[in-house]
Amino acid sequence: MLFTVDLEDWFCNPNHSLSEWTRHSIRMEAPTHRLLDMMDEHGAKGTFFILGWIAESRFPF
Repeated sequence: MLFTVDLEDWFCNPNHSLSEWTRHSIRMEAPTHRLLDMMDEHGAKGTFFILGWIAESRFPF
């Protein structure tokens, strides 16, 4: 099984400025780990796209 995942959070949208993004906590770490565990269980492979701002400044991986 192959699929793609787009990792971003609810506040990462044009309605919120970048300065507002820093006030919010990223809530996708635990669900991402659960997804990776399920993929591992089933031998699934996928491509993950992570919003650049999250990857550079806050994502804990």
